[in-house]
Amino acid sequence: TYELNKFFFESLKTKRPYTKVKMAISDDEKIAWSNYKSKWISNIKSRNFAHILRNTSQAIVTTSKTIIKDNPRFNIRKNNKVIKYLPLIIIDNYLNTPIKSRIINSLSKRRIIIFTSQNGKKAQYLKKIGCEIIIVKKNKNLQLDLKDIFKKIYELGIRDILVESGGIFLTNLLKQKLVNEL
Repeated sequence: TYELNKFFFESLKTKRPYTKVKMAISDDEKIAWSNYKSKWISNIKSRNFAHILRNTSQAIVTTSKTIIKDNPRFNIRKNNKVIKYLPLIIIDNYLNTPIKSRIINSLSKRRIIIFTSQNGKKAQYLKKIGCEIIIVKKNKNLQLDLKDIFKKIYELGIRDILVESGGIFLTNLLKQKLVNEL
């Protein structure tokens, strides 16, 4: 019973979501080409597994940098057909998420929550079109406070998240001990 519901028990204990991280790493220990031109460094089997992981999560967490660099869909597909759109949580300090990204274009099909320090015209526009904007303070390093964000995600009723982002964000999560599964 515990193994089946570990996300629930762990999130209850820590008051933050159970956090899984999905990341492909190449033989030379890279997560992308240095020029960011690599679309995938994983194979079809691992990409299919990613969809299974997504399907067992309550939401996906990513960063604006990942959206800018990859323009991902972050949906769940089976046999090349979209079967589900999970809520998406975007960590976006300066509100750089492109309005014309695939993610924002999927707004009618999913909940999009953006954590940012910005509350200007772009934030107001994103709210108007249906995004949830949650303003958070920066820490002493001028970064968004990830522990505070994860507490807020838990308060939103989201207990099980899958992180799909780059190495810098993953490193920050690991440093702050916010990862349950790699």
